Amino acid sequence: MQYLIRYPHGCIEQITSATFPQLFLQSFTDISQERKQAIETNVKAYIQKLKSYQHTSGGFTYWPGDTYGENEWGTNYAGHCMIEAKMLGYDVPSQMYDNWITFQTNEAGNWRYSVFNGNDAAQAYRLFTLALAKKPHMSAMNRLRESAAISDNAKWMLAAAYAMAGKPEISEKLLQTTKPSNTASDDDYYNYGSFERSKAIRLFTYALLKKYDKAKIIADDLAAILSSDNWLSTQTTAYSLMALSKFAGNNTNASLQYTVSIDGNKQQVSTTKPLNQTKLDFSTSNTKQVSITNTS
Repeated sequence: MQYLIRYPHGCIEQITSATFPQLFLQSFTDISQERKQAIETNVKAYIQKLKSYQHTSGGFTYWPGDTYGENEWGTNYAGHCMIEAKMLGYDVPSQMYDNWITFQTNEAGNWRYSVFNGNDAAQAYRLFTLALAKKPHMSAMNRLRESAAISDNAKWMLAAAYAMAGKPEISEKLLQTTKPSNTASDDDYYNYGSFERSKAIRLFTYALLKKYDKAKIIADDLAAILSSDNWLSTQTTAYSLMALSKFAGNNTNASLQYTVSIDGNKQQVSTTKPLNQTKLDFSTSNTKQVSITNTS
């Protein structure tokens, strides 16, 4: 999270990656009022900044004021973040939001399959964002589903779109046609993707479909990847955190209970969040005696 927030560049992908996981941090863990206020400030600043990336068409450009036109994946990704922020109660300017909806709807309707640049995954993501905004474009979704040879990435994202549109039975049928993949797709090159981000998309879709047993396997993999020292792109990191938070936030039956002893001072911890953090104060000593007893 800190890596994303500090990331120095400001293209549409990176400012969105820095903001997106902050929306879901409270799904993971209890946070202080100070941290809540910082997140709120960051998200509000992102929404204001996003206006400078919007093209007259309603889509979003790669850089603010960019004259090269809309960035397809960036428009989907920023729109996805914008909707999630709006659903959490953040004030999103209605003109920016409505123009984006119009752009996405028009692009979805005009889309045609191409074998070259992975545009089926971009279309599937576009359709997901419309379904998330409660404006599903069912005819475009059906047309994409019936297109020959669409990629697995597109199928997973389209399955998520059908789940959001209240058609989980179609999602199930789509997923039955996908295959296990241990490598990144060549199409990922065109949409900031990676093998790890494809895993995150699968986790996100399983969480939407409430398939927690299958989701748990991927969640463990992603947790291990995020805990490693391996370099990850901003979008892979952000998407993984977002997908994990959806899994954790939807799986509300969990209960975490333990006793933590710090220099002999015991405290009981009980939370429904999957993570809990206790700060250690080293202002008076450079060593601490810590023990944890899991009671759950």
